[in-house]
Amino acid sequence: EDPGVPTRQVNNVGQRDSRTITDSYSLRSGISPFKTMNIDGAYTKRISTKRTSTEPNRATSVTFPDVDVNLTGLERIGFLSKIASSSSISSGYSIKEDLSENPETGEKIKKDVKKAYDPLFNWSLNWKNGLRTSIRMNSSNSISEDLRESGTSNNRRRSSSQSISVSANYTFKAPKGVKLPFLGRIKFDSNMSLGLTISKQTDKSETSKQGLPYNVDSHKENFSFNINGSYSFSTTISGGLKIGWTDSEDLKLKKTHHTRELSIWAEIHF
Repeated sequence: EDPGVPTRQVNNVGQRDSRTITDSYSLRSGISPFKTMNIDGAYTKRISTKRTSTEPNRATSVTFPDVDVNLTGLERIGFLSKIASSSSISSGYSIKEDLSENPETGEKIKKDVKKAYDPLFNWSLNWKNGLRTSIRMNSSNSISEDLRESGTSNNRRRSSSQSISVSANYTFKAPKGVKLPFLGRIKFDSNMSLGLTISKQTDKSETSKQGLPYNVDSHKENFSFNINGSYSFSTTISGGLKIGWTDSEDLKLKKTHHTRELSIWAEIHF
């Protein structure tokens, strides 16, 4: 457990009429309701006050709740016991609120609230044959509001982001060499690594002015497919390749951008 002892930092910016004081508080704890489950929670608060003769400001940031749940030992369940050496699932959820205000008048300037599932779902699986795979999903939503009592009051901006990625990695080692047709077994240390990642992400932002309906500012979607490979014949000779495929689509402007990548490299150390 973290006792959450507060800390204070004072910075003089270099001008007699400017001074910043920062106070930080944190508390973290966890429980294990089951042998294979861990639940961690945290509370964090940070107050930064900047006093100047022209624009004093107090920024308060609070993150709560901040919860992580981890479930391990899944390789002992059902069919996973036949194919997996280890497996785990994790999920996290947090709310972060940022408030900006004038410390002298108490006038609120801006407020940001972000709710994030990071990750919403993450499943890692280590196979008995050496293959490592994972599936991860993230999701977040945020709202930013201008609270000043001026012509820009009630301006709000909201954004959202969702992503999913699937990855697989495999490493092959042949310390006794490799057997080739007609040549028999050639003895040299060799290591090969292969990686595959497929991901998709969608981001959207909207703005509402003076309490009017929201208008879309940006709405984009990105899809990528990447393959990485490397091979070392010994400590002096190695090589690899990378293949990339990316499609970026602007859903608001109805535009699509394609990127294709192929790179091959080799290294010889003398």
